[in-house]
Amino acid sequence: MLKIYHLAAKAGVGYDSYDSFVVIADNETEARALCAEVAADEGEHTWQRPMHSSCAYIGEATADSEAGKVLLEHIVVASFTAG
Repeated sequence: MLKIYHLAAKAGVGYDSYDSFVVIADNETEARALCAEVAADEGEHTWQRPMHSSCAYIGEATADSEAGKVLLEHIVVASFTAG
């Protein structure tokens, strides 16, 4: 069963940056990779490293969900600060 994760940057990320995501993934590693692939000015490292972002399991995805086929289909919500 696929899982739903909430990822949030631990520090202010500034303009033209994501500060949080809700994603569907098999595990935390995949969740972090999905966010890193669409990172903006905050940089991939924000989502890849636990010292820069939290990753909390928040529930199970529906049975018809699939992880990793098309990246943007698995990002449920993203918070972006435009500059």
